[in-house]
Amino acid sequence: MRFPLPDAPPGLLLPALTSPAALCRWWDPDAEVVGARLSPGLDGPTLAVRITGEGVTWEGESVRARFDLAAGAVTLDAEGLDADSRADLAAGWELALAALAWSLTDPRGVRWLRIDVPVALAYADAWSRIAGPEGLAGGGAPEGSAVRVRIAGTGYDARVVLQRPPRAVSLVLPALDGALLRLQIGPGESVNAARLELLLGGDAPLPDGWEPWLAKRFGMSWVAQLGEDG
Repeated sequence: MRFPLPDAPPGLLLPALTSPAALCRWWDPDAEVVGARLSPGLDGPTLAVRITGEGVTWEGESVRARFDLAAGAVTLDAEGLDADSRADLAAGWELALAALAWSLTDPRGVRWLRIDVPVALAYADAWSRIAGPEGLAGGGAPEGSAVRVRIAGTGYDARVVLQRPPRAVSLVLPALDGALLRLQIGPGESVNAARLELLLGGDAPLPDGWEPWLAKRFGMSWVAQLGEDG
């Protein structure tokens, strides 16, 4: 798998891939680099980080990411993945790279809101819960489109950054100081899961009420129907 890197000078991209302060702005709020190891990793607790003549390499237990800064691309080598798992990995990486591009446009620190909810639905059925005209997927509008979305009863004007049905969507919300919102539907421990993240680089307060709203949106209605005896 090969993806384009954001259009930025190598001198700007290198610290974004190796500096803990920069990684906390797009990769993970708890990103740490101790010695030459980055945590959290792609497929395990840590990644080996190496700066090479061509750029940077992150290497985990079964996934290796090679960032070629001169070519402006990252190549993923993954072992033992079926087609669905490769699609999940690709969606996650596209969301991460969209966040990297977003982080390079604003030097402010980033606050994160992260919400994980179970989704006892197939991917397509889960996507249908967010793909309505004012849903998080913006009615399926193409990237770059201006859309209107509704989250926890509040309407927001938004711009579509990434649209990968039925797995991933990312939006910029101007009303929240240009915050980046991303949501991925993927495999969970027992059922599928959804992860929503809001990366807020401005002074607007983190919104309330999003977690119960998201859980209700993907509500596991079949659990309620089973009753106490299953």
